[in-house]
Amino acid sequence: MSEHRIYRVTSIGRPIEPKYPTNKAILVLMVVAALIAGGVGLMQGVGGGASAIGALEAFLIVFACWALGREMAPDDNSAAFVGAVLAFIALWWWPSPSLLLLFTALALSRIVNRTTGLMARLGDSVIVTALVIWTMVSLQNPLAGVAAALAFLFDARLADPNRRQWLFAALCLTAVAVQVWLIGSDNLGVTLLPDPQYVIAAITLLAFLVFSLSLRSVSSRGDVGGLVLSPSRVRGGMLVVWLLALQAGLRGPGAIEIVMPLLAVMAGVVLAGLVTILPRARP
Repeated sequence: MSEHRIYRVTSIGRPIEPKYPTNKAILVLMVVAALIAGGVGLMQGVGGGASAIGALEAFLIVFACWALGREMAPDDNSAAFVGAVLAFIALWWWPSPSLLLLFTALALSRIVNRTTGLMARLGDSVIVTALVIWTMVSLQNPLAGVAAALAFLFDARLADPNRRQWLFAALCLTAVAVQVWLIGSDNLGVTLLPDPQYVIAAITLLAFLVFSLSLRSVSSRGDVGGLVLSPSRVRGGMLVVWLLALQAGLRGPGAIEIVMPLLAVMAGVVLAGLVTILPRARP
């Protein structure tokens, strides 16, 4: 991909250029998802405003899950599409996922894995830290800040380290301490429920963790500069998103709905990976 003007402003934004077949496909899929969601809403008599909101939500869910899937499996384009489709289907059972958590995961993964080929700018880190704090406050979830601190620590320690990220890791941990002090430690409790959805979530999280830890090489290159991505950075981004999903999914009834898009992306990565690996394992 040639250098896009967006990189004059940010190092973690990735444009969707329609000249690439996969990008064109996701643009079409986003519109189709919005039309289906909006049409179903109208047929159910929920009203024009609510139908429009549902269409917009479907549009954003499909886009963000596809984008996050690209970060989690940069060598496998199919994984991003599988995750996006799974998230869209899941909307019919869990219609109120957290878009804020999803976009926070996307931003943090790019801070770590540098799929753009660029180190995060100071402004990027400031904006992502603000997004993390917004997520913590909105979801009443201090532990999201711990996952964010880990992302900044990875960026400060892995290949071609960005030393100023130590400051933003410290800011995230400070935000965690302040929120715990304000709302109390009772909000840090873990709830495990024997519902089928929790079992599916647990299997997905475990499978994705194994998949991420087993990653040893990456062939994809950064959008700018053309350098091959660092496997340790890609793996680090995967682990940050995994931790963000884990802690958010253990917060009692309703938590699975909030974290559903992240689980869909993880399931997409695992399923697409198995399709690739299994034929090779046959004698």
